[in-house]
Amino acid sequence: MAMSWLKKHLDERYLKICAYAGVTVLLVVAAILLLYHSGAVLGGAWSLGKAILQPIIWGALICYILLPIVRWFDARLVGRGFIADDTRRLYASVAITFALLTAIIVGLVALLLLVITRSLESVTIETLRSILDSMEGDVMELLENIRMMAEELGISLGGDTAGAITGAVSKVTGGATTVVFSIIFGIYFLLDGEGVVRYFKRLFNAILGGRAMPDLSFVVEDANDAFSGYIRGQFVDALVVGMLTTLVFAIIDVPYWPIIGMLTGMGNLIPYVGGPVGFGATIIVCLVEGDFGKLAAGVIALAVVMFVDGNVINPRLLSEAVEVHPLLVVAALIAGSAIGGIAGMLVAVPTAAFIKAELDRWIALREAAMGDGSKAEE
Repeated sequence: MAMSWLKKHLDERYLKICAYAGVTVLLVVAAILLLYHSGAVLGGAWSLGKAILQPIIWGALICYILLPIVRWFDARLVGRGFIADDTRRLYASVAITFALLTAIIVGLVALLLLVITRSLESVTIETLRSILDSMEGDVMELLENIRMMAEELGISLGGDTAGAITGAVSKVTGGATTVVFSIIFGIYFLLDGEGVVRYFKRLFNAILGGRAMPDLSFVVEDANDAFSGYIRGQFVDALVVGMLTTLVFAIIDVPYWPIIGMLTGMGNLIPYVGGPVGFGATIIVCLVEGDFGKLAAGVIALAVVMFVDGNVINPRLLSEAVEVHPLLVVAALIAGSAIGGIAGMLVAVPTAAFIKAELDRWIALREAAMGDGSKAEE
């Protein structure tokens, strides 16, 4: 009786709607619960993926930068006795390139240590004592404010200090590990980059089929042109700016000129960063030394270097790169920093340029197709 009464008085259409709504609610609740409980798993997976991707990205950057040098040495070693074999010649070229790079780094570090040592020799005990006496009151006041804030927040300074030390050691260890594996990946890409490319071609051919490979190859070539051209050009630009800054600052005798030149060049690897780094380092060093004449000369000289770089050097080195709006550059740098740190910032701009170029090409194709369709209708 009850079943027949229900069948008679219930609308099957609304019953289906209620059933669909109930199932939808259950699925949404299940998805929310899954996301809530899988946060730790997803966070761990993201951390693992980030730890793996960072050295791979750095290794690819090393390969992109050093590949022209390796090829130059490889061409010069053709027919040279025991390294006439292609494989041995490639190994020798990579070894010579890394030996040269190591010698340059050691030389720069030695130069920095020499400049710092000479600067410290000029500092007398009386000067150090006066600096410490002037800073003592400010430091004690700062420490007292930190202690009071910690007490208000219920924070134990001892435990936080231990945690901070542990975190710092962990970051240093992780950074050293990233550097080591980045070099390993870079060497591997230099030695067997063609084999890696062939393997991925076979993989994508098996997944996508032969008809999609020409389009994919076209996109990969565009990406390679954008990344290799931009990254190499940016590194050459950073090297030139660093050398110019170092030379000019050495001529006008700005304190710690090798350090400022190196920092300016390294900062110039990332758009809109080299200038602030150079100006900030110049201002801080000259203010600490109390040399306002060198401060004015250094700021003017660095402004001239940045003007020449922005209007002459950088446009010539990156003339073939895709033009990107400054707002898109800033957005790409923020996203790259959040995803991959410094390595992410280095590849953020060419990534944005590549995506913009592909979108522009797709829009042009769609507009052409729509134009052809409208003409056919006429």
